[in-house]
Amino acid sequence: MWTAVIDIETNMAQTAHMLRTIAVLLLVASGAVFAQQPDARTKDRTAPAAALSPENQKLADRIKASYYHPDTLPGLACTVQVDWKTFLQQLGTPTTDEILKKFDGFHIKVKALRGEKAQVSFVWDGNNVPATAEQLQEGMKQILQGFYQQYWAMLASSESIDVTGDSKVTVQADGGATVDTKQAGMEVLMTVDKDGVPGHFKVDSPAMKGEMEPHYAGSPQPAPGDLRRIVGLDVTQEIGTTSMQVKEIMDYQPLDKYFIPDHLRVTVGGAMSIPMEFTDCTIAEAKK
Repeated sequence: MWTAVIDIETNMAQTAHMLRTIAVLLLVASGAVFAQQPDARTKDRTAPAAALSPENQKLADRIKASYYHPDTLPGLACTVQVDWKTFLQQLGTPTTDEILKKFDGFHIKVKALRGEKAQVSFVWDGNNVPATAEQLQEGMKQILQGFYQQYWAMLASSESIDVTGDSKVTVQADGGATVDTKQAGMEVLMTVDKDGVPGHFKVDSPAMKGEMEPHYAGSPQPAPGDLRRIVGLDVTQEIGTTSMQVKEIMDYQPLDKYFIPDHLRVTVGGAMSIPMEFTDCTIAEAKK
């Protein structure tokens, strides 16, 4: 009996360590890239904006119409269910009924408001709180906060992917374009195809260099503003001689008039991944 208890605690300690590792790499490799994108609620609207030329305005309109981004969604509150069995198998951890029961008693809820850091809360069934509960919770908290930082910056906003009056637009022979925007010591180079779909981003600043490539799938009922949806992100960041990669794959579920994340898989370094599902979601709004 005591051997089984020790084994469970050991497995949970290993899991907590790996979650913290994934969380740190996710925040560093992708969080920093998205953190530099201005959010719709935090943009300085008092600064005069340079006027767009008619050609660049058309390009900006095409970009905004090319993919789904629920700009008016104020926030989300969801239960997060982790596929612990799949995650533990990657660690080479035995997935006995007793071990899985322990993890299934770990309940996670997240409230993420646009422009704010996501709030993550945890509940453990009964008296089954392991010695490593705090480490497990901190790892999941950082992973979810990193994801929602990305979500509000790009997936749920058209403000971050934009053509400004200061952007240098170069039209390509195939009908696409490159958009080079420099602001506050940072340069963002965006590549857009002939349909106005953003295909690649390159970020360069004194602190870091990063690249991001979104992947799309056609919407079930295509319409302007929902012709396609982002179903994957490949993010690479370089700090000095260190390079880190994060891949995310997701799909969507309907909620009221919106489509929001349903399943999410975060893979770090091409090896470890954590699969999650967002359930019982409701629209959340900031308290007035």
